[in-house]
Amino acid sequence: MSTPESSAGTAFVIKQNASIESIVDRALAALLSDGVSVPSATGKAVTIQGAGSVTTKAITIVEIIKRRLDEAKLKWWQYNELDGVEPPKTEADEIMEQGRLSGLSLEKKTEHKKPRLTMTISTTSLDGRGKASQSSTA
Repeated sequence: MSTPESSAGTAFVIKQNASIESIVDRALAALLSDGVSVPSATGKAVTIQGAGSVTTKAITIVEIIKRRLDEAKLKWWQYNELDGVEPPKTEADEIMEQGRLSGLSLEKKTEHKKPRLTMTISTTSLDGRGKASQSSTA
C-alpha cells in the first residue's frame, strides 16, 4: 500500500496484503484535524483506490470510515470514479509485438482492463467534483 499526496488530500492505493484496520485509522487521522473527532475548518479529504481483486477491500475501508464519521456525528461527502488500468505488458506481449512488426500474422489474446475504483471521502463538499453521496447527518 502506498500513500502519495493528492490534490484532494491523502491518497491510499490498496494492495492485496494491506491491513484494513491500519488504513482506516490512518485515513481517519488524516481526515480529522487534531485526532479528537473534530474536522478542520477548511475540511480535509482522503482518497482510497483499489484495482482488480482489491476493489472490494477498498470499498470495505470506505464503508468503515463513513460509519465511524457517522458515529461521531460528522458530515461527509463521497465522490466515486470508476475507470480501468491496462494489465502490465509481459515478455510474451513484446515478442508478439515484434512478430507483428516483422509482418508475421500472430494472434494475440484480448486483454481487458482491470477495473479501478477511486473513492474520495471529504469533510466538506468538493466543488467541481460532480455529484456526491452525502452523510445522513448533513
